[in-house]
Amino acid sequence: RRSPYTLAIIKLDEGARLLSEVICEPESISTGMRVRSVFRKLRADGEEGIIYYGTKFVLDHDSGVQGSSSRLENDERKPI
Repeated sequence: RRSPYTLAIIKLDEGARLLSEVICEPESISTGMRVRSVFRKLRADGEEGIIYYGTKFVLDHDSGVQGSSSRLENDERKPI
């Protein structure tokens, strides 16, 4: 696993929110930036050799393109 990695609350255009990894340099993002989902390797099971894939997000530098993109959101809640 690479470190550091960036977790963010993503607000989908449809209104739902989710916690996901954003693939970028941590200092390159800020609240309100547009992101888009990508399909990436999440992990590999060393014993069985099974590779698990799932959704991560990347910065959407071309937000004029039609498709699924979302916004990084500022979460006002305090950590426990």
